[in-house]
Amino acid sequence: MKFYKLKDFNTWQMKFAAVKKYFDTGISVTSYFTKLLMVVGFAAIIEGMTTTTTLIIGGIYTIFCFILGFFWIKIGLFLAEQEISNLYNLFVQQMRQKVMINKKRKVYK
Repeated sequence: MKFYKLKDFNTWQMKFAAVKKYFDTGISVTSYFTKLLMVVGFAAIIEGMTTTTTLIIGGIYTIFCFILGFFWIKIGLFLAEQEISNLYNLFVQQMRQKVMINKKRKVYK
C-alpha cells in the first residue's frame, strides 16, 4: 500500500482522482434528483423536445454535480458523513477502543 505525501498531490493522477471524487460526490448527493431528471428527459423527448436541448440540460446537470461535490468536500460535509458511518461500523468501534486502551497504557504497536 502506497502512502501519499503532499508533494505527490501535484501529479496528474492525483488531480484526476480529485476531479473524479468531486463528480462522484455530487452525483451521490443528487442521486434522487437524477432519477427525476431522467423521467423528465424521457417525457420531454416523447413530447417533442429536441435531443440537443436534453443534452444541454444533462451537461448543465453534470457541471452542477461537479461544483456541488467540490463544495461538499471542501466544506467538510463528506467527512461528517464518513464519521456518521464510522459510528455504526463495528470494526471502527473495536479499533477505537483498542487505540484508547493502548494510549492509556502508552503502548504503541
